[in-house]
Amino acid sequence: MGRVQRLGFQLVGIAITLAVWEIVGRLMGEALLAAPSVVIREYAGLVRDGTMLADLIASLRQMLVGFGLACVLGAPMGIAMGRSRVCDLILHPWVSMLVVLSVAALVPLFLLLFGSGFEFRAAIVFMASVGPLVAGAVMLVTVRTAPTLVATPAALLITTEYVAASAREAWDLMHEKTFDLVLMDIQLPDINGIEAFGRIRGHAGTAKVPVVAFTASVTANDRSRITDAGFDGFLGKPINLKDFVDTVQRTVGPA
Repeated sequence: MGRVQRLGFQLVGIAITLAVWEIVGRLMGEALLAAPSVVIREYAGLVRDGTMLADLIASLRQMLVGFGLACVLGAPMGIAMGRSRVCDLILHPWVSMLVVLSVAALVPLFLLLFGSGFEFRAAIVFMASVGPLVAGAVMLVTVRTAPTLVATPAALLITTEYVAASAREAWDLMHEKTFDLVLMDIQLPDINGIEAFGRIRGHAGTAKVPVVAFTASVTANDRSRITDAGFDGFLGKPINLKDFVDTVQRTVGPA
């Protein structure tokens, strides 16, 4: 199925959802479920009287403070982890906890600590942002320093990279191109990585492609599930450069 066809089906799905929402909303009434037409009308009224703009500015201020603090803390931490093995060993368990921790679980605690005002909202944004920022900084340092590996014995030179946002997109890419290795995130937006891996192994055209799993959840049970599924390797998040290179070399061989 081509991308145009997928887009067409997605638009049809959105149209059907809006139509059902409109019908159910009219039947149930605004008090229980406001129909899209009511939402649009009220939204336009908020824009006209300036309420929407004022609330938007307040929300952006909270987001900028929370995200800014996450950048100030997360970026240096990620850089330190990417450049120092000692820092990575010390901070990795805490960063892994931040990545997998549900912010919703912290809401009661933050309400007790900060109340329900500006500080509470900024803290929620901070906690939702700092873990991914640290992981992103680690990956950035890894990518920036990777070219130095070319001069080392048995080094790897990865010349082409394709990133798929979902298992479906990855599946389409694997049928369009030939890959030496696939890095499979276990937490995908459509289906989990283990199920996606099963589909790859179940198709004759992709069954022999090495697949390495990577996930922020590194418990013994998770490792067991990944090993039992038959993955060719495993990497925890944030990815450590040495572990990454060792895993790829072991899986596909040195360049």
